[in-house]
Amino acid sequence: MTDITKTFRAYVKAQQVTTDCSLGLNKRVKKTEKISTSFLSQAKLILNDIIKLKRILLDSRTTYLSPFYLLSSINKIMNDEQRHDFEQTIEEQIKQSRVDLEKLKLSIGQICFQGQRRSHFELVCAYLERDLVECTKIYSEQKCLRYKCESERKKIGRLDNDDQRILFNLNKNNNRKKSNDPIDGTKLTTTTTNEKNSTNITTTNQYFDQGNQIENNEENQTLVNGSELRQLQLENNQLYHDVAQRSEEIRAISTQVVEIAQLQNEIFGHLCSQKDLIQEVNSAAVVTNDDLAAAIIHIRDAIRNMAQMRRWVIFFLLVMIFSLLFLDWYNV
Repeated sequence: MTDITKTFRAYVKAQQVTTDCSLGLNKRVKKTEKISTSFLSQAKLILNDIIKLKRILLDSRTTYLSPFYLLSSINKIMNDEQRHDFEQTIEEQIKQSRVDLEKLKLSIGQICFQGQRRSHFELVCAYLERDLVECTKIYSEQKCLRYKCESERKKIGRLDNDDQRILFNLNKNNNRKKSNDPIDGTKLTTTTTNEKNSTNITTTNQYFDQGNQIENNEENQTLVNGSELRQLQLENNQLYHDVAQRSEEIRAISTQVVEIAQLQNEIFGHLCSQKDLIQEVNSAAVVTNDDLAAAIIHIRDAIRNMAQMRRWVIFFLLVMIFSLLFLDWYNV
């Protein structure tokens, strides 16, 4: 009988090598693990930057969009220069995080070309990109609201200046009217005194002629003053109508501002609730990733145990065959 222990050992070694290769348990795994850990560390850094950026935007929302823009340009929590610097820093951070995310996407091709690992890395990049898009959306909404508030403030300031100018013109016209009345009275008194003095010197015919001329002059003056008064009254009515129209516009704008403030409060509440939901989703995603990693490890262990069981079954069958052959030979 031939000894087959050497062939059996060679067969066992070959089976072990094939199972290790099928499971991917070779020396190259360490390098891929190192690369994957560097990828995940970079992804964590980008995620921390995005979370910090979102927190800064939400915390500085009240100072960036101060409700005191309707009162005056002095009562501002944040100056125009500070707002400009704030916008510049936020835009630079968004650009930097976007560049880092693009580099991270390009590094996926260097780590792996296909398989579950590549899909996992692509999902991580998609998650980061979604968070970055949310940050940019929040920043763009805040910027649009700020420019809208500034335009409304300038519009209201323009209306105030127009009202002051109209009131100044009204006062000026009234003063002019009051100053014209005593001048006309003094003119009439002087003319009458001069006429009385002239009557003592001149003849009766000249007296009657001068009296007729004086009456004609007084009638002309009264006509001129009446036309001016009518014109001023029309101008005053028109100006009063304009002032009333502007006041109605200001009231409408103030009601719109109040509605915008209420909508902003509702948006803040929705954002807070969405923040809690996003945190829950993040925690659930982390837990599921951990569960998936543990499940993959258990599956590998099970496959390894199955391979070992197959080896032991083959070994048992070979032992039984050899024992039967030995018994047959012994009986013969």
